[in-house]
Amino acid sequence: MSSLPSVPAPSPQPPPAAAPRTRRAWAAIVGTYAAFAVLVTLPFRGILGSPDIDVWNHVWGYWWFGHALGAGTLPWHTALLGAPAGGTLYFVDPVGALAALPVTWALGPAAAYTLVLTVRVALAGVFAHALCEELFGEGPHGFVAGAGYAASPFLLCELANGISEVTAVWYVPATLLAVARAFRTRRLRDAALVGLAGGIGTLATFYYGLTSALLVGLYGLWHARTVPLRQFLVGAAVAGGLALVLAAPGLAAMRASVQAPDALIRRSSALNMQFAEHNAVDPRVFVTPGDFASIDLYARYGEPFRHTGYLRLSVLALAILAVWRAPRRLGGVAACGVLAVILGLGPFLWWDGAWVKVGGNVLSLPFQWGQQLVPELAITHPLRLSIGAQAVACALAGGALVGRGRAWVFAAVLFPFAETAFASYATWPIPSAPTAIPALYDAIAADPDPRAVLDLPAEVGTTMATSRYFYFQTRHGHPVPYKPDARSGSTGDPTTFALFPHRLGGPSARAPMTVPPLSEAGAAHLAEVYGWIVVHTDLARRIDATGVFEAALTPLLGPPTVTGDQAMWRLPPASGLSVAPAGP
Repeated sequence: MSSLPSVPAPSPQPPPAAAPRTRRAWAAIVGTYAAFAVLVTLPFRGILGSPDIDVWNHVWGYWWFGHALGAGTLPWHTALLGAPAGGTLYFVDPVGALAALPVTWALGPAAAYTLVLTVRVALAGVFAHALCEELFGEGPHGFVAGAGYAASPFLLCELANGISEVTAVWYVPATLLAVARAFRTRRLRDAALVGLAGGIGTLATFYYGLTSALLVGLYGLWHARTVPLRQFLVGAAVAGGLALVLAAPGLAAMRASVQAPDALIRRSSALNMQFAEHNAVDPRVFVTPGDFASIDLYARYGEPFRHTGYLRLSVLALAILAVWRAPRRLGGVAACGVLAVILGLGPFLWWDGAWVKVGGNVLSLPFQWGQQLVPELAITHPLRLSIGAQAVACALAGGALVGRGRAWVFAAVLFPFAETAFASYATWPIPSAPTAIPALYDAIAADPDPRAVLDLPAEVGTTMATSRYFYFQTRHGHPVPYKPDARSGSTGDPTTFALFPHRLGGPSARAPMTVPPLSEAGAAHLAEVYGWIVVHTDLARRIDATGVFEAALTPLLGPPTVTGDQAMWRLPPASGLSVAPAGP
């Protein structure tokens, strides 16, 4: 690979202290982080992530990619969701789903999903380790950075939440590693690696692409004086151009999917302020240990999501020590961490459960100024932009242990891990969702009837427990009325869900759920769209609806077939529907 002419100039990083490692040595490091990733993700029983949150949707997406590509079609339009019409869908984790394809086809989506997330934990460690050694030279101190980043409270929370694309945190240190190396070597190849990491990271999740671009820009401006202007501009053009070429198709597809007339997911800028409050970031979340969150989503909304940006006091102390020792050399890196924290605060300042106001107006932050320049920049989860601070803090923390013995390094690895597990908002061990699928879906899968499957209840409070219906679809393969968010109000069949109002009584005391008896017209509509109705009694029990759906359906459709926690009705075609007598 050719390189541009260079002139003598101070380098922002010291040269490696030793000869480059052999492949065997790097294989040992990678193997160490693979074992560490298993420690972080185990013990789990089934699918990694809480069964009441996003895990089911994302496992379904991995299956959908394999199902569609295996049939020779693109995973873009599907009739499997939003029955009876279906619609256009852009799956938010295409990189993970594509990487998982061989495992999805061989072992199924549950194994593929869990394997991808575990590998991402290992890669997070490897690239944070490599970033630390790029900044401070080779040595065991790299394990402080790698283990600290791979077991960050931020990452453990997102693994539990089941938001698979957000677990791809390794792209951020990989991009920072590439830009630091590019300034040290001044090779076009390394500038291209900056664009490669940034472009693929943007495909993985727009949030990481955006924060990486901003951090690379700051790092580049900070160190621009160390290289000739022409060399700097050419390198920036190569990195930025490659990143844009890689990311543009995915960004265009994502935008087109939400603007399609039959979009299964729609986003409105009118909801930005509502999302901003739902996902607001209190600055104290970065430095407050214990069970502290910007917003307790479960107490406030009944949602079991857990988010944190806690950097850990042990990691921060080591990072500050490293910068204090070499402020001029590490100032650009530290500035990137500070910028990431500022970006992670979002458009407005949130403190102690409310927006901070000055003169009656909410106090805007730098990110909001950027949104004014680009109004379409809908950032509804600003905490994700702070991931660069996690990477920088861990890399600097490792640098504080340069030259220290293995005992010091071991203690510096163990203490942050203990702080994550026992003194942060994250939970460890990470919860898991069951892989079992009721046997009745095997019979449905074997039935050539093309009609849809209706699983009830449609929702269990504000949890995402009913999204497991998507996972069940990976077995039966028939359409379902639910869109990616399984709710009675967001389906492709409002006529059906007018028959089953999911109301839980007054706001202060939950009353038992009631469903009116099914009418003959309602039964005819159900039979036109659905071949099967399955009531999940364990979920119905959670919303005080035990026996409610059975009481509404049985008078006209007859008694269901009960197997374990499922009660199932097999509906004949609407033209041949013969309703059961209503009784005396």
